[in-house]
Amino acid sequence: MNLKLSFIENSIELSDEYIRCVEIENKKYFYRIVDILNNYARGIILEDSMFNEEVKIKVYIDYFNLDFNNRKIINNVYKLINLSASEDNQESLRNTYKKLIKQYHNILENIDIPLVINQELNLDELSKNLNIEIKIDDLVKNIFTIIDICKEIKDVDIIFFVNLKDYLNNEELNEIYKYAIYNKIVIAMIDSKSFGICQKYEKKFIIDNNLDEYML
Repeated sequence: MNLKLSFIENSIELSDEYIRCVEIENKKYFYRIVDILNNYARGIILEDSMFNEEVKIKVYIDYFNLDFNNRKIINNVYKLINLSASEDNQESLRNTYKKLIKQYHNILENIDIPLVINQELNLDELSKNLNIEIKIDDLVKNIFTIIDICKEIKDVDIIFFVNLKDYLNNEELNEIYKYAIYNKIVIAMIDSKSFGICQKYEKKFIIDNNLDEYML
């Protein structure tokens, strides 16, 4: 897939076979490109940008306030739990639930109020009672989790990481690259400076301070 911006000469090619690194030394262009991507991720498509196919993207800029527990992600996690439950799992949960209801009935008999328990509770409702959260306090593990969420939920086609290289060393980046490529997840690194030669798994698109463009 390709991203075409009206104010740069070449298209930015993206693939799940390598990591596209877009390094923009010109600060105005860096801001403009990140702003375009950030708007696109929120459903605001500006006239000076276009993908060659319909895609959904996610842009990560703030790595200190990552929210893995928003309603959309957690609801999709519950769906995954239900899809992953085998028939034996589901039957076991239903039987356990029936035993639990029986215990509650014994308690309700001692209360002089006409209380009724919904015995038709389904697996989805049971799962939500688990109050699941995703909790990680390590940046590298957070990035792996972002890739895993994309792989499992499949609600994003391209992940853009802005200035992520400022926080990670080459070994950590290499592990993230390998994991993304292995799982066929399209990711692109957007940076406000050039890091020189390509590392393993990288292909670079560089815009220097004079707006000259280079492919590595």
